[in-house]
Amino acid sequence: MKREGFSQAIAADDGTVYELPPAEYNYVGQETRGQVHDKAQRAARTVKPSFAVVVTEANGVIWSGLKVLKKAAA
Repeated sequence: MKREGFSQAIAADDGTVYELPPAEYNYVGQETRGQVHDKAQRAARTVKPSFAVVVTEANGVIWSGLKVLKKAAA
């Protein structure tokens, strides 16, 4: 997934970076949902022949309980 540009982290508006739950990935870019789906399929196929992929386009995200990887700069 990393090779295709996906991350297992997500950044808050204040710059704090959080770790996503297992098998959850974040992608930031200008590609269409279809193009991101193709990237995710390519990556998943390298790990397991049978897989499922769901791609959503977010206008905003809210979360709780995620592990902090990097605190925001003061």
